Amino acid sequence: MMRQKQKALAALLAAGLSAGWFASLPAATAAGDDAAAALQARYRACARLALSDPQAGLLEAEDWTRAGGGMPAQHCRATALFGVGRYSEAGEAFEATAAKAQDESSRARLMSQSGRAWLQAGAAERALAAFDRALQATPGDAQLLVDRAEAEAALGRDAAAIEDLSLALIIEPGLTDALVLRASAARRTGQRGQAAADLATVLSREPANADALLERGLLHLDEGDVPAARRDWLAVLAAAPGSEAAEAAARHLTGASTDGGTAP
Repeated sequence: MMRQKQKALAALLAAGLSAGWFASLPAATAAGDDAAAALQARYRACARLALSDPQAGLLEAEDWTRAGGGMPAQHCRATALFGVGRYSEAGEAFEATAAKAQDESSRARLMSQSGRAWLQAGAAERALAAFDRALQATPGDAQLLVDRAEAEAALGRDAAAIEDLSLALIIEPGLTDALVLRASAARRTGQRGQAAADLATVLSREPANADALLERGLLHLDEGDVPAARRDWLAVLAAAPGSEAAEAAARHLTGASTDGGTAP
């Protein structure tokens, strides 16, 4: 499944920019302190720059780190590293920041960010370890269960992924990405009925969901219905041009045109 990691990271960072994030900063930055207000303002500005212009954000964060900016500067740097595509460095940086967090909630958020960076780096084992640590702190977090399932699926552990995704869907039944991921894992384990049901649920709500259309095309291909697969992949190109899902659909269309295609 082609999830939008930058979008997910931005959403998590937005949560971190709430007042609760600063509970993990040193006691000297307590609410009401003028120095704390200045620190929070600089952190917010740096974090937003890291998202909007990661290269500029990285320069700002590195200058701030050298000037003694501490944990907020280090977190901003990790975010910018992710934004410029230096995913392994970002994973290490988020983990280092998590080690300094003073509360379990902040540590879990930071380890989740680390996990996303490791997934982007293609280091699924490191990602899985990061999500495991995050879930130790917040075991009922549905999105973290979905994240861990993505790492498990990348490692070929589809049964474990289905278990995590099913639990996530009990906690939050409306999680579209969980349904698409579970459909993908179910297809790979031969549970085509489950896969079809999950995709039907998603597409009844979101008929142009590119990830679901991409996966349904693969399910059709598994069943030997190449024309139906091609229709779904063409729909992906129309629904989400330029996306990761569209790139995958284009590859599958090429394969289906030359040799019938092979579902991963």
